[in-house]
Amino acid sequence: MMSYQYTAIGDSLTTGFGALPGNGFVPVYRRMAEARLRTPIRLTNLGINGLTTDGLEQRLKADYNFRLAVSDADLITISIGGNDLIKAVRRQAAVRVICHRCSRKRCAIANGTSATS
Repeated sequence: MMSYQYTAIGDSLTTGFGALPGNGFVPVYRRMAEARLRTPIRLTNLGINGLTTDGLEQRLKADYNFRLAVSDADLITISIGGNDLIKAVRRQAAVRVICHRCSRKRCAIANGTSATS
């Protein structure tokens, strides 16, 4: 009997963090694919809570088993970037706190200009 290999890579959305068991998008996608293709789907879930795009790139470059699972896959889903956005928002919030405390009109950060402008 024919089957497909499904590899899911990504962050906490891929691991199913916060979802009831079996209700994250990976197992739901697997069930949908099995129904649509009418064949079993083997799953390798390479999700890592907190993974960023840089972390994913490093794993793809450095981890042979990670690369092998991706290269052997017939179906691949990638869910990445949420943690990068969270970090960017936190950095921006920290800049706002600093700028709020620094009320100087010449402050390059507060004015959105570089120190050389």
